[in-house]
Amino acid sequence: MGNWVSDYDVQMARQYMQDAVVMMFDSGWLAEWPGELVDASRRHVEIANSLEPQKIADEFDRTLRAAQSVGQNAEAVAKLRVAATSHLVGWTGPAATAYKEQLAKMETFCEHQQTDLANALQALTATFGVAVEVRRGYHSLFLSTIEAAKHEMDQQDGRDTKFAVALIGDFAKGALNINPIRLLSGGALETLIDVGTHVHEYAAEGGADAVVNTYLSAANRLEEELRDGLLTIRGHLRGHLDRVAKIDPPLFRPLPSNCDIDSPDFRYESFALAGQDRSVTDGLAPRVSAEREKYAKETTDRDNPIGRRLDGDKGAI
Repeated sequence: MGNWVSDYDVQMARQYMQDAVVMMFDSGWLAEWPGELVDASRRHVEIANSLEPQKIADEFDRTLRAAQSVGQNAEAVAKLRVAATSHLVGWTGPAATAYKEQLAKMETFCEHQQTDLANALQALTATFGVAVEVRRGYHSLFLSTIEAAKHEMDQQDGRDTKFAVALIGDFAKGALNINPIRLLSGGALETLIDVGTHVHEYAAEGGADAVVNTYLSAANRLEEELRDGLLTIRGHLRGHLDRVAKIDPPLFRPLPSNCDIDSPDFRYESFALAGQDRSVTDGLAPRVSAEREKYAKETTDRDNPIGRRLDGDKGAI
């Protein structure tokens, strides 16, 4: 497990807190049964443990590998460039131009894919940080309540306990601004999310009732901060998805019709080699055209034994 508060530690801290608060009631420090705190704290445990840092970290690693492979694959890029500059030097005509453009579009497309994945890495980094912070936050509140209850029962005047609530909403905004290049270089998520966390402090002042009320106020504020953080991350992803949906990648646009074997405009002449004997081209072009017409007819006219067989007529052949 990484450097975060475990499910078990959150659960046990909550149980110890309940024991301490119930002891205040049993000892007469609380006039009423702390039912609201008991019920609320059970829900707070569920909230704290609802996001699993390890699963988020695993998804970050998977997405990082994909981003590095698609955008930083020097071997694949080198092969594309060699193909365009060396292997296709003697190839001229519309098909050659279209194919070389496709190679350039492949490289650009991969770069854009890495950018898209980097945005996902930003969201995963922020989500990981939120998951760690909310666990730490509730665990800290449980321990602070235990400490405040002990101070109250021991009548330790002048030792007000501070309840710190992390401003997770602001933290998420900071994490989403981490430079994607830094994320693509890899590294431990715990170090990547070191963007600083501000806190709001509550002080338990005014007796045993104040201990309970301060916990409830701080815990509710932490829940609101968690909601703000997750909404911020969701907004980041939705904004990026909206931008991606408007993009029409040139790589997926149709090739020129005279280069597409499925098009009636397909011509062998589009695939000529520079310096090739003209008689070779002139001799092959009619044969290629005839075979092309035969192929086109076969793909559109299925009223033949093979076509009927492929369509499910077992008696066709």
